[in-house]
Amino acid sequence: MQIPQAFAAGEPEEITIGPTAISALRIAPATPATGPLPCLLLQHGYGADKFDLAPVAEVTAGLGFITILPDAWGHGTRFDPRGPNHSNTASANYFVEVVQHAVEDLERIAAALRDDPTVDATRIFLGGFSLGGITAIIATEHDAAVAGVIAIAGGASPASLEASLGMAPVDAAHRAWVAAHDMG
Repeated sequence: MQIPQAFAAGEPEEITIGPTAISALRIAPATPATGPLPCLLLQHGYGADKFDLAPVAEVTAGLGFITILPDAWGHGTRFDPRGPNHSNTASANYFVEVVQHAVEDLERIAAALRDDPTVDATRIFLGGFSLGGITAIIATEHDAAVAGVIAIAGGASPASLEASLGMAPVDAAHRAWVAAHDMG
């Protein structure tokens, strides 16, 4: 199947984003936009890095999206081989810690993108693969301003994750959204 491309994808650009300078890759349409574009914040899976989803970002840039691929906490350029990491720690507690940090990062990045004049702040989408899909779902649950979520092989019910991750819905409106959209 051929995906129609309205734009050519521009060259990947390594950037840092948000108040904690998170390492990310930015891929946007090559043609300068006449106004702000929609944005897809796409998180990779466990044990991967920002470059692994670059082919997907090239497709979404071709569809007119600015696509941001951050390195998750403990991954890519944020990987510290001297301490616990995804290569040497197989505990559920460590995985939960990575999820918690990645959710916080997605929330920070989405907030920073709202101040980017090239991004349409009303059309910021979160997505991800595996770990990234889980974190995108949770971060979207916390941020009502996110326009949508795409979970690729990372479907998890927010209701089933919230207690174990210590990330309960923020308020009654979020709880109602979770109940209506629970994938459990």
